[in-house]
Amino acid sequence: MTDASLPDEARRTPPAPVTISEFRARLAEMVGRAERGEEVVIARGREPVAKLVPLRHRRRRRLGVLKDMLSAQELAALTEAVEKPLSPRDQAALEGEETDALGISRRQGR
Repeated sequence: MTDASLPDEARRTPPAPVTISEFRARLAEMVGRAERGEEVVIARGREPVAKLVPLRHRRRRRLGVLKDMLSAQELAALTEAVEKPLSPRDQAALEGEETDALGISRRQGR
């Protein structure tokens, strides 16, 4: 396997470790490096003991994604099901009329 066929992550050379005292003296710079996507390896003497890594940010949810995943027929069926009025029994259950504060049915035998 050549370097060109490796994924970007595998091609990267491991970061050169920084000593704890260097890390402490250049903390703001090290955090900046992590913000830019670098990993900072921290060593005690020559022995790596810790790593400062960038946080993976949660991707923002995109509205309307489901619409792209469903066929027109499936989307129409879903829309119809959502817009269909609830039965009186389901409406009463939704409003908590048939359950106590813990959601336990008030009817006996259920």
